[in-house]
Amino acid sequence: MNNTSIPSRDELKSILNKLINDDSKENRKELAMWAFNIYNNKHNVSIDDSSVEKVIYCISMVDLIDLDSGFLYGKQDFENWLKEL
Repeated sequence: MNNTSIPSRDELKSILNKLINDDSKENRKELAMWAFNIYNNKHNVSIDDSSVEKVIYCISMVDLIDLDSGFLYGKQDFENWLKEL
């Protein structure tokens, strides 16, 4: 996923479903980097949909580690973000 164009709601739903079904470290890292690149580039590209912007921001952090329980965000978070779309 090298594309830094703004994804549609449907594309984000697909990505969140991918995380729900495969929350491996490698998948998380790839998707977090992809989302970070989009979010980091938002000064060059306008994100008109606030829900899309929020979910991109959230996906950019899916590889963050919680020292007590593994990853900071999990399946329940992904499902909640999906509901926002």
